[in-house]
Amino acid sequence: MTETKGDLSILVAVSDMVVAEDIAGTVSELHPGAEILSARSLEEAEELMAACGVRIGIAILEARPRELDASLAGNLLAANGTRVLFLCDAPGDGASGTVAYLPMPFTTDALLAALREVAPRQTADL
Repeated sequence: MTETKGDLSILVAVSDMVVAEDIAGTVSELHPGAEILSARSLEEAEELMAACGVRIGIAILEARPRELDASLAGNLLAANGTRVLFLCDAPGDGASGTVAYLPMPFTTDALLAALREVAPRQTADL
């Protein structure tokens, strides 16, 4: 699913399509100017980013930091200064400016709080 809506592009790479659609719906409902790009894996995200040529502002990923660092997707996102929200089964070490962690399962409020933490300027209206 790709929705072209504006200047802020958000990548959602989550294997569970129900969770991915929930995240995309929450973000697009509360930030109608966002372009939402959805993928089921980091590999699919790489293909999507290469095909569309869009600069991703925020990436919401079901991945571990080491997995992202070792991938082409990680290189592409890092080159663009993309802010990353990692979805994980257990909390990470916390946010470090451009990175935040959201333990799964999560609520909509927790998702919005994590987005505000990782990208306060882009998500000020969330």
